[in-house]
Amino acid sequence: MLPIIVGAIVGSLIHGAGTSAFGYYAPFMLFASILGPVALGLTTTLSSSTKFVQLIAYSFMFGLAYGVGFLGPQNAVQTCLAAEDIPLGLSVILFAQSFGPAVAVTVAQVLFSTKLSASLTHLNVGFNQTEMAEKGLLEIFQGIPSASIGQALDGFEESLARAWYLAVAFACMTLVGTLLVEWKSVKAKKE
Repeated sequence: MLPIIVGAIVGSLIHGAGTSAFGYYAPFMLFASILGPVALGLTTTLSSSTKFVQLIAYSFMFGLAYGVGFLGPQNAVQTCLAAEDIPLGLSVILFAQSFGPAVAVTVAQVLFSTKLSASLTHLNVGFNQTEMAEKGLLEIFQGIPSASIGQALDGFEESLARAWYLAVAFACMTLVGTLLVEWKSVKAKKE
C-alpha cells in the first residue's frame, strides 16, 4: 500500500507543478491513461514467485498514474465549463470518483471469490462458496491437504489475476475520456 500512496503523492505533485508550468492538464491525463493500464497489466503477472521489488515497482507505477491523472477531470471541469456549471460538474466528477471504485471493488470481489471457489472445489476441501465467503483465506488454506497446496496457490493466483483484469479493463477505458477531453489552457482568461 505504501508504494501506491508514495506514487500517488509524487504523481499529484507532478500534475500540479506540470499543469501550473505548462498550463495544460490533458497531457497528464493522457500519461496516466497510458501508464495506468501498463502498471495494472504488470500486476496481473504477480505470483508466489514474484520478487518483492517487482511488487513495489508495479504498485508505485500505478500510484504514479493515479496521482497524475486523478485531478485532471476536476481541472477540466473548472477550465471548460461556465462558472455557473462548475459546482454541478465538480459534483458529478467527485461522485464518479467515489462511487466507481465502490462498485468496482464489489465486482472484483465477486470475480475473485467465484474463481477461487471453482479452483478449490476440485481439491475436495469440503468448503462450498458460502463457507469460503465466511472463512478467511488462512483458514481455507489450513483445510487443504499439504499435497494440494501448490494447486491451491495456483488457483489463488488465477483468482487474483481475474480481479486485476477488471482493473486493467477500467484503466483502459479511461483513455476514451482522456482523448475526448478539451485541451484548454488553465492560464487562459475566462470569458
